[in-house]
Amino acid sequence: MPERYQVGYTQRWFLADSKPIYILPPSKNFIENYDGSRPGTCTRERLFPLTSVEILSKSVELIEGTEKVLILSFTPENATNKSVSYSSSNPAVASVSEDGIVTGMSAGTAEITVTTEDGKFSDKSTVTVIDAPKLFVDNFYLGIDEYVTGEVDASLSAKKAQLFVSGEVLTTGTVNRSGSYELAAEGRITKESDKVEVVVLDRKNSEVGRIEVPIIEKNYELTVNPYVLYEDTQVSGTTDYYHTHVAFMLNGEEVERKLLTATRTFTFDAEEHIAYEDDEVEVVGYRYDQEVSRKKVTIEEPQVEMNLETYTIDTLYVQGTVKGKSASSVRLYVNRKRQQTVNVLEDGSFKLLGVSIQSPTDKVEVAVLNDAGIEIQRFGVKVTN
Repeated sequence: MPERYQVGYTQRWFLADSKPIYILPPSKNFIENYDGSRPGTCTRERLFPLTSVEILSKSVELIEGTEKVLILSFTPENATNKSVSYSSSNPAVASVSEDGIVTGMSAGTAEITVTTEDGKFSDKSTVTVIDAPKLFVDNFYLGIDEYVTGEVDASLSAKKAQLFVSGEVLTTGTVNRSGSYELAAEGRITKESDKVEVVVLDRKNSEVGRIEVPIIEKNYELTVNPYVLYEDTQVSGTTDYYHTHVAFMLNGEEVERKLLTATRTFTFDAEEHIAYEDDEVEVVGYRYDQEVSRKKVTIEEPQVEMNLETYTIDTLYVQGTVKGKSASSVRLYVNRKRQQTVNVLEDGSFKLLGVSIQSPTDKVEVAVLNDAGIEIQRFGVKVTN
């Protein structure tokens, strides 16, 4: 146990379970207060005092009602005590919590100060709070939206809304009691560079607000999954929110059209329609009755791995192993004549009776079949005497 005060260290008294009972920085106080009734050990821990604190954002701009967390930097980074307190020069403008979360209360400017417990170091950040917007307008998506929509705060007392395109009034509409408005674009908004504004008027037709409409060119998103012959039974995929219908096309003909659900995923039963790798399969996306996207479905052959043993004349079986999701059974062919069919075992192995093989010149093949008995792939067998 230390016998004198050590600068830069603290003392902790631990019981047998290693939980600290109390902390006495000077060892002198520790010794004076120890009554001998608590068996355990005393340990020394090195202290790393703070030398400075900094708020990384020296100026912050907030919209009324929004929040921002102040990020601090301590020197040194491994300082032992990083406890701080916060204060605001004008809590009516910007308040600050004990965790450094600043909230914009009303328009104006306030100064937030952070002060460390260790050393009483401090730093400041200037917070400017601006009024929440009174006039709102939604993004306008080219090729999708037919109306410009938005909302007006009741404090503006707006009664009408006008849509300006390239400086000319296109349409005028009423601001509803809820504050919302809807203005027909009439096909006049055609490119992102168009200057489009909404102007709101009071009952005397005086302008009380103006805002520019964000124009966004939307690319429709349609994703279609590959279709594996003899394994998959459905064509599937996803669309974005702006699609309403999708259609399954086979060799240029529409097979089926579906209304999309809220998940914007789709499936089409395709097993009875897609038969060949060179079938032309597409999914067409619609927004109501207008085609907006088209994707080709990739048709893939199933992946089958075959390992066949060399067959010797007069042996009983043609043997091997096969791997593949669709490999359910195998069939032996000798000189193109069908012989025995057997199921593939769980480990992929199989045995086929080879009694019909008479000569090394015989054409011997093993066909792999799926669950429906459809041939997927055929492999040649090497025959020797």
